[in-house]
Amino acid sequence: GQPDLDPFGGLLLFESALVETVEQIAFFGEVTFDLTDSLSAVAGIRRYDFDQTAKDQNDGLFNGGFTSNSLSSDDSGNTYKLGLTYAPSDDTTVYGTFAQGFRLGGPHPLIPPEVCDFDGDGLIDGVGVPIPDTIASDELDSFEIGAKFVLANGRATLNVAAYQVEWEGIPVAQVADCGFELTLNAGEAESRGVEIEGQVLMSDIWSMNYGLSYVSAELTDQAPGLGESGDRLPGSPEFQMSVGLQADFDLMGRPTYLRTDVTHIGEYFNNLQEAGLEAGDYTTINLRAGIDVTEKISLSVFARNLTNEDGLTWIETELGDGRANYLRPRTIGLQLRAMLGQ
Repeated sequence: GQPDLDPFGGLLLFESALVETVEQIAFFGEVTFDLTDSLSAVAGIRRYDFDQTAKDQNDGLFNGGFTSNSLSSDDSGNTYKLGLTYAPSDDTTVYGTFAQGFRLGGPHPLIPPEVCDFDGDGLIDGVGVPIPDTIASDELDSFEIGAKFVLANGRATLNVAAYQVEWEGIPVAQVADCGFELTLNAGEAESRGVEIEGQVLMSDIWSMNYGLSYVSAELTDQAPGLGESGDRLPGSPEFQMSVGLQADFDLMGRPTYLRTDVTHIGEYFNNLQEAGLEAGDYTTINLRAGIDVTEKISLSVFARNLTNEDGLTWIETELGDGRANYLRPRTIGLQLRAMLGQ
């Protein structure tokens, strides 16, 4: 290559190849008991067993030369589900559930010690943790209580819920000083929140749906090298809300609708330290109108992000290089749908 265009003289800068194999067997069973005419219970169990292998190879100047590794991991266990539902009438349901879940871990992508442990002390420079071989499975226990109501002779619904999620072994990604990304299981966390949603039929034409939620999600145990107890979890806006309004009517004898949706997302960060710029904290408005031209053809016009909100949905705060994802700008379009066949 030309030296002024290729200052590395054709040297390989970096390449990586990763081949993973996963074998998993799982069984699930659930039983429902009618304890009384209005009270029922449910119990479930899931058995899982998996084996995972990975072959990882890196090469190039930024990798400090050729490195390779072969790793394997396996896990097995049971998760459980329990629930009670009380329905004193067709219009009221109260429930409580306990459920467990997990997400498979696996081998960690190769991190070269020649580059990331320059002083040879066995710890990743700038992070202070050993180079990981695997990412452990993360597990959670969730508790939820709630109620569902049908109101005003069926013209309105209201659903409310409160929940607590206890999360262990959270995988959190962090970019080390050497430029490689590592994923560590960051201790324990807890999320507590409430959710409200419902619909209202305001007239024979107009209807409204709504939803709002509040959640507090933070570490409950120190994550060495990543965060402290009380740190807020990345990507977890405390407040979200949405409202939709729709009119359904006939125009020239054909079913027609007008609809608007307003959504607000609260602010959040993509790191435990809540450093750098925040994402979220934006409100979007969408409009849509449509008509069924025939039984098989429909036509609609839409405007998404009507106010052209330029909110951030994600921003890179580890490298500080300015990378970010923004909301799609105002989009106006026409959509034609046709059903083919019978």
